[in-house]
Amino acid sequence: SDSVYARSVAAAVFVVGLTEMSLELTALAAFQSLYGYVYYGLALIVAAFMAGLAFGGLLGVRLVSAGRVSRGILAAAQLAFVAVPVALLAAIEAIAGLPAESLLTWSTLFPMLVVGSALLAGVQFPLAFALVAGDLSRPGSTGGRLYATDLAGAALGAVGTSVFMLPIMGISGTMQSLAILNFALFVCLLPWGSSDRPR
Repeated sequence: SDSVYARSVAAAVFVVGLTEMSLELTALAAFQSLYGYVYYGLALIVAAFMAGLAFGGLLGVRLVSAGRVSRGILAAAQLAFVAVPVALLAAIEAIAGLPAESLLTWSTLFPMLVVGSALLAGVQFPLAFALVAGDLSRPGSTGGRLYATDLAGAALGAVGTSVFMLPIMGISGTMQSLAILNFALFVCLLPWGSSDRPR
């Protein structure tokens, strides 16, 4: 039903918020581990993340404005989030294996590792809103609830990643867990025989 799908969309927004914060913290932890300092990396990584989020939001709004909104597109965006933690893990492991002279070059490129995930998150939010907003009679209420859900996911991601996931499971276990979690939400978002477009 539509209500079940709306809850699945809200859950996806929550999980993406959690995933984004977890990826950002993981990138910061990896930067500090590789280079021995973090404040320089903090500014660049956060700036790169926000730039990716803004560009992704613009792209998502344009998709909505062009009428290119469907449950299949949102599910595809969620599926892309399955690959992001795996790609980040592979990139960190590759950088860690580089010779010392190459690490300095990568210190300026390291923030780019979070841009892809931020771009996807920016695209997801307008699509999610368009799919659950209904007749748009109360767009502020719907948008506010989704944004609160995103922030709640990010808050849980900040605490869970820094206090539990990274210390207990390490970077590899954390990234694998995020990939599995996002795949579960991808399955929930599949348009199982229902109308693929919102009414």
